[in-house]
Amino acid sequence: MAQIAPLLAFRNLESLILHLNTPVDLEDEALGRLVKAWPSLRTLHIGHLEPFFMPRLTYDALVVLAIHSPRLESLEIVLDMRSFTIDNVQRTQRDPRAMTSLKQLAIGGYEVCDALCVAHTLYMFFPNLSFLATTSSEDHIDEWKDVARTWGIAHRKGLQRVQEKFREELRRSLMLLFDENSLLARRLAIQIVEAPGL
Repeated sequence: MAQIAPLLAFRNLESLILHLNTPVDLEDEALGRLVKAWPSLRTLHIGHLEPFFMPRLTYDALVVLAIHSPRLESLEIVLDMRSFTIDNVQRTQRDPRAMTSLKQLAIGGYEVCDALCVAHTLYMFFPNLSFLATTSSEDHIDEWKDVARTWGIAHRKGLQRVQEKFREELRRSLMLLFDENSLLARRLAIQIVEAPGL
């Protein structure tokens, strides 16, 4: 935050592109303070992967941007991909936000635990995205390929197909938590996957 704090005085800032020798080490709350100060922001490039550096920005960074950066068109960011979970997706869908202005996204991070969840999130937050670039270490290239492939399906054919896959994965996950013959499990699975907006 100290690296960027002097720029808070520029309230009409429209573009911030940082290429530093050290990672931009921000938390979600600090990112919130920055973008609140720059309501006209159209370009934000603040991250690239660094060896042995785990970013502290999480899934909630996208929520912050969706709320406070309605004009953003191009975003480059590195996130802790472990925070992309079904629980967070469901929480967000209760009060959905979308950055309809965003056209270009470069996203990076380690340890993609659920490629389908990440792809669903990207489509949910950025429905008009026309360009997606991903970066990762060699250990996680396949996971990011799965993200890009699933996002591509959504981009070409709409959200319905991604939602159907997401519901099925969610139903499967719930059935694993309970005995397969449990009536409670079946009722819970049906209630959640048929919830509005899912």
